Amino acid sequence: MNIISGIMEQLRSTVSEYESDITKIDKHIENLFNSVQEDIVNLLLDTSYKTGYISLKDQQYINDSFIANLNRRWFEAFDLLSLFNTISCEIGENIASNGARYHTESNKNSFKVLLKLHARSIQTAKEILVLMKNGYADGALARWRTLHELSVIFLFISRNGEEVALRYFDYYVVEQYKEIEAYNSTAEYLDFDKISDEDYQRIQDSLASLKIKYGDDFIKEYGWTKNIINQKKIYFNDLAKIVDLDFLNAYYKWACNPVHAGIKGSLFSLSNLNEPDMLFNLAGASNVGFTDPGQLTAFSLLQINKGLVECFDSFDHRIAINVLENFFEDLKIRLNSTQESIENEEIASKVIIS
Repeated sequence: MNIISGIMEQLRSTVSEYESDITKIDKHIENLFNSVQEDIVNLLLDTSYKTGYISLKDQQYINDSFIANLNRRWFEAFDLLSLFNTISCEIGENIASNGARYHTESNKNSFKVLLKLHARSIQTAKEILVLMKNGYADGALARWRTLHELSVIFLFISRNGEEVALRYFDYYVVEQYKEIEAYNSTAEYLDFDKISDEDYQRIQDSLASLKIKYGDDFIKEYGWTKNIINQKKIYFNDLAKIVDLDFLNAYYKWACNPVHAGIKGSLFSLSNLNEPDMLFNLAGASNVGFTDPGQLTAFSLLQINKGLVECFDSFDHRIAINVLENFFEDLKIRLNSTQESIENEEIASKVIIS
């Protein structure tokens, strides 16, 4: 406070002395600010450290209360989605632990890659649930975008066999090469060491070998699918169409909004019931908007589980799929009913206020 008071006192005397010369006033203020800028920053830092923790505790209390109320309203749907994830884990664990039964020389690559994609899909679904339980519907939708991509890739590999699985694995070299190129282009600016010449040459040699093995087009985007999709340019939608998931294209496009910086993502939010009337965006959590992310997550994970069981079938796995299908139908009802209940309460409150 002493620093601020001193500044204000000097400012008052400056205005009095130079009241007829605005240029001198501006210059004096600039010089004054420059002379005490570091002191002001240090003062604010010191104050922030001393009082900031108290403020954080207050915010945490408010946030904990909000999350408790949120989960009280949505717990039935959230619990179903959590069970969905748990059963999915059990299916994957059962197949992995019975490798001697399912893993053969003829499917060694597809066995490995499908289990990896399955595990990653469950992890993504769990991340989505965490975002939903904490009130971030747009973040959940953004993560579903990844889950949808995983489901398309998973089904494309599972339905096209061992060669595609091997090509998918080999494409790792292409992605690594692109990352190295991007890293080296900015390493000097970031004061990082560039990839060594030996390592760079090694990845170039591996890339050259893959071109010989699969052709020059292999290093292009989705080049690992070239043996199935024989066209000049290959897009994600081409894969989605082959596995009959292109009907989700509109949702996929929609889910891009919270990922990218386009204007639609700034003007529309699942978390705002009254978003057209709001001058500013919600900068935190909300208790609405989970219907679409929840349904889409369960649907995509269900497709992945079905694809896995089609490749590594058993009676137990088929029963588990039936359970998941019933969970999915129940989940849709619970998500919709909770959202509608909150929306009706919002409408009723507006009627009372008006």
